Amino acid sequence: MTPPRFAISPCDASPLCSTSPCDASPFRATSPCDTSSFSKNKRNVPPAKYVAEAGARSEALLGRLLSRGLASAPPSLPPFDHQSRPYKGMLADEVLQKRKKFLGPSLFYYYQKPLNIVEGKMQYVYDEAGKCYLDAFAGIVTISCGHCHLDVVNAVVEQTNLLQHTTTIYLHHAIVEFVEALASKMPGNLKGVGGAVELAPGYPKLVYDIVRKADGVCIADEVQSGFGRTVSHYWGFETQGVIPDIVTMAKGIGNGLPLGAIVTTPEIASVMSQKIQFNTFGGNPVCFAGGLAVLNVLDMEKRQSHCADVGSHLIGRLRTLQEKHDIIGDVRGKGLMLGVELVTDRKEKIPAKAESYP
Repeated sequence: MTPPRFAISPCDASPLCSTSPCDASPFRATSPCDTSSFSKNKRNVPPAKYVAEAGARSEALLGRLLSRGLASAPPSLPPFDHQSRPYKGMLADEVLQKRKKFLGPSLFYYYQKPLNIVEGKMQYVYDEAGKCYLDAFAGIVTISCGHCHLDVVNAVVEQTNLLQHTTTIYLHHAIVEFVEALASKMPGNLKGVGGAVELAPGYPKLVYDIVRKADGVCIADEVQSGFGRTVSHYWGFETQGVIPDIVTMAKGIGNGLPLGAIVTTPEIASVMSQKIQFNTFGGNPVCFAGGLAVLNVLDMEKRQSHCADVGSHLIGRLRTLQEKHDIIGDVRGKGLMLGVELVTDRKEKIPAKAESYP
C-alpha cells in the first residue's frame, strides 16, 4: 500500500481529517492528525513528500520488527477503490446562503467554512470538488456499518420498491423480523452482567439503588455505547453490572436511517398498554428493512471485534500524540467510544474552545 499522504489541516481538533488518496489507511505508521511533524522537518521538501518518506521509513522499520517477533501489525483497512461521481449541484456558498434564508437560526454547523458533503462511501465522505475526507465522527456517531454499505442500501431499495410506508396499525413482516433480531441481542430479560467498570467502582449500582428506593425506574441510554462499540459487551450497561428497567437506542441502529427503539420489561410494557400508542411513521417498513440489514452486517463483518482491534490501536496512537502536544489534556474511553479532551492548560483543564472549532 502506498504510504498515506495527508493534507495540512488542524486535524487534532477536527472530526473530519482530510486525506489523499482515499485508499490511504488512517491506521498506518504515520498519523493524519500529527501536523507538528511538518514543523520539525529541517529539509526544504514539500510536506506531502516528507510524510510519504517518513511513512516509508516507518513501514520498513515495522517490517523488521514483525520479522523478529518484536511487534504486532497495526489494523489495516480493506482495499478501497471507490471513485466519487462528478457533482453538478449547488456549491457550498449558495447552499449556505439559502440555508440562512429558509432554515431557522437555531440550527448550527461545524467549521467557520462548513463543508458541502455530497457523497459518502464506507468510512469516507466527499465534498463538492471530489475531495475525500475520513469521517472520524461517523456521521455524528451514527454510521455503524459505513456510508452507503451495499447490504443496507440493497435492503432499503428492495423494500422501497415493494412498500414505502405503512404503520403499526397494520401487519408487516419487516418490523417483527427486526425486533426479533434486536431482542436476540439483549442479555435475557435485561439482566446486566459484571465486567469492566468505566465509571467509579460501585457508582452505577449506587445510583440505581437510590432511584429504586424512590420508586423510580432506571434507564440505560445505549444510543452511543451500544452495538458492541465498547468491545467487551454488546451493550454499555453490561459493563456496569447493573440491571436497567428501560434501554433506549438510536443512531447506529439504523446506520443513518431515522430509526430508534425502546426495550423494556414486560411489567412496564403492560402499563404502557393502558393508553393508545400510535406514531404515523412508527413501523416504517423501509427503516426496519435497513435496520435488520445493519444488525446482520454487524454480525457478519464482526464489527465488535473490529472495534477492539482498531480502538486499542487508535487510543495508543492518541496517547502518543498526547505526549507530544500540550493541547491534549486527556485521552480516555474503551473500544471505539473514545474521547480526546483539548485544553489550554493541562493542570487546570481549561477547555481549548477556540482551537477545537476551526
